[in-house]
Amino acid sequence: MHMEKILEDKHFQLLAFLLTSARGCIDEPPIYGPLRLIDAAEKLISILMEKYRGESTELK
Repeated sequence: MHMEKILEDKHFQLLAFLLTSARGCIDEPPIYGPLRLIDAAEKLISILMEKYRGESTELK
């Protein structure tokens, strides 16, 4: 896989978000950690909805 495709991959972007969020938790207020996890869950749901669009209504 070429680097551009890797960087465009939504799974890779979510992983990068989680890693940078983990680092940010060291210096940020404690409430930011749970908020970032909620944001990550929303991003994951979006990825799954896009990937399985039309196959299942259980995610809705």
